[in-house]
Formats: sequence, C-alpha cells, structure tokens
Amino acid sequence: MDLRRDFRTLMSGIGRSARGRSIGIHPTLRSRLNRAIETDSVSATLYHLPGPDGLRRVVAAARDSGGNDALLRACEARIEELERLLEAEGVTRETLRVMLGAYLPEVRASQARDNCRAAFSAMSNLAGYYADTMVGCMILLPGSTPDSVHLSAVRGFVGWRRLREDPWCFTQGHRSSLPSDAQHPVPMTLDGVPVSQLDQPALLEEFCSDPPPRFVPYPSQGWQMYALDDHEVGIRSRRTFYIAELMRDAEQRYASQDTTFAMETGLVTHPYKNLVFDVLLHAEVWPGSRPTLEFYRTAGLGPVSEWTRSQRQHDRVDMFLAPLDLGLGLPRIECSAVGDYRRVVEHVLARLGHGPGSFRGYRCQMDYPLYGVQLSMLFELPSRPADTA
Repeated sequence: MDLRRDFRTLMSGIGRSARGRSIGIHPTLRSRLNRAIETDSVSATLYHLPGPDGLRRVVAAARDSGGNDALLRACEARIEELERLLEAEGVTRETLRVMLGAYLPEVRASQARDNCRAAFSAMSNLAGYYADTMVGCMILLPGSTPDSVHLSAVRGFVGWRRLREDPWCFTQGHRSSLPSDAQHPVPMTLDGVPVSQLDQPALLEEFCSDPPPRFVPYPSQGWQMYALDDHEVGIRSRRTFYIAELMRDAEQRYASQDTTFAMETGLVTHPYKNLVFDVLLHAEVWPGSRPTLEFYRTAGLGPVSEWTRSQRQHDRVDMFLAPLDLGLGLPRIECSAVGDYRRVVEHVLARLGHGPGSFRGYRCQMDYPLYGVQLSMLFELPSRPADTA
C-alpha cells in the first residue's frame, strides 16, 4: 500500500524515538497515524488512518522542519488518492471506518460500545429521563407439576431520574382481560396475590428509595397500566424501586416435539446507563444446560419468542457479549452497579421458600444497552427421564 509505505518512511525519517513530537504534531494525530502505518493489514491501516486534513497537517509540519521535498510531494499525492477513494465510494471518513469495522472484530466491539453510548445520550435527552441501572432477574424453580417450572421476574431501576417536567416516565402494567381460551400464567405477587387486585405495581418496598415512588393507574386497550407519578426534575427526582412478580407453571421442564429450548428475555424499553440481566436456575431446572445469548431488534415486528425466533434471524444484532457464569450457590452474584443486589436476590428467594445454595446463575451485563433491543438467554431443554415418561 503506497500511502502506508510513504508515510512510514516520512515518520521513520523524523526519528523513532520522537515519532512526530519534534515537529509539533498533535499527540492524538500522531498516535492514530503511527497505529495506521505500523500494521501490515490494509483494513487496519485505513481504519486508523487520520482523514485527509489531518494527513496534510502532518506533511505541513514535516515540511516546516525541513523534510525531504520529494517524499513530501509523494505523501501529498497519496492524500489526493485517499480523497478520490472517498469520493468514488460516496462515503465520509467516519462511514468508511464503520465499513472497515466489519473486517476487524476488536474494532466492531469498540464501535458497538461507542455507538450505544451515543444512542443513550440522544434517547435520554429526547425522552427526558433515564436510569443509572436497570436490573432484570429471572428466577426459575420447580413447578407444581413434574413437567412445569415456576418463573419469578424481578425488575429493578436504580437511580431513575427525570430531566424535564413534561415527559411521561416509567410505566408498568398487566393484562386486564384475556380471551376465554388463553392459557397465560396469571402474574401474582410473591405471596400469591394476583397483581390485578393491586392498585400499584408489586413493589419490593424494602428496597425502594425513600420516599417510595408513587404510581397512578390508567387503562389502555385491555391492559391495566401504572405510570410513575413524579414531577420533580434532576437530582430531586432520583428514585430506586424494584418490582417482583411470580408466574406459576410458566415454563415447561422438558423438551417436547414442538419446543426444544426455553428463551428468557429482557427488553430495553427505556434509556439506561447500565443493564444487568440475570437468569437464576434451581438445581432441578434444566440441569446441565448452559445458555447462549442473542440480541434482536424489536422495532416494527415486536418482541421475539420461541415460536418466531426462526423467522426473525434478520433482526439479530451482534453485541459481542457472552453469558457470565455466576456459579452454583451464586458466589458471584454481587454487582458493583447495584450495591444491595445480593440482598434483593436473597430476599426474593427466601419469599419463594428457597436459599441461594440451590441455584446456579448466568449474567449479561452491558453499558448503555441499545434502546429497542431484546436480549435473550436460550437454554436447551433436557429430555424427559425414562422413569417419568
């Protein structure tokens, strides 16, 4: 690659120890150029290479310091070739970097983090609110029949705050009516009270901020919804709250002809700085099954389920993450983003009649989760034991 060759010669002539410092090149510009010319990968060179204006500043600085005129003219010719490439492709320098990232896995992961951070900033400013951390914890334990599994879903929001007075904020709801043939599990409190009988979400009041959050009910097309009733702004609006529900016999325990895996899912429906999504399984639930992690776009077609997953592969998003093993007995359940998280988990398990020693867990944790994305842990269901068939 002629551009890399000529600029490598230019920078080596400056002196490897100085690497541009003696001719007044800005440290960031110098660093990017050095990364570009020190690799033998064309994709990596083009990715790290400064734009034409930056390269011209390097040439001008080298000329001011008495650099070789023929070499400087060659470098200027290479800059013009780069500009023609960008013009021919109809792309900006930043767009070219995105395209090149597809060939550099470590670059794609960095781009994903940077873009998610930018999306969080834009979405929180537009929506007018955000949370420091969202916690989702799915607890699976033996059901009331040998073939079923109970599911307890805990959702926590740490450092929820409003940036303006005008926007609606957090909502939580449940179906107020179902078709007579619907076989959906009934959401209940941890004490077994149907949430439809409550005038508030099923809060874990022991772990809510003081004063506790208030919610106002409103109906919405077959759903009973609750909106956070708070009009403070800034630090005064900061709230922390947890909601816990239990759905009995919500999952199947063994593989069937129609279903061979279970899909535990969380949705990014608000702007968060940090997301912690855990799936905790009792030792008797899907023993030996280790999850895979998948992410999907939900805009347009809505959430992805076990039954629609095969038709929604075009909505897959690669976030470069894998599940973290929390161990048997949950020795790694602590979370730096949520100081009282272990106490919350142990409290919920105790309310369900269990202790952490019987559970193993898996975690997905990410900074600035992408708004509108669904994350799912997929567990392969075991075959039914012969003695229970």
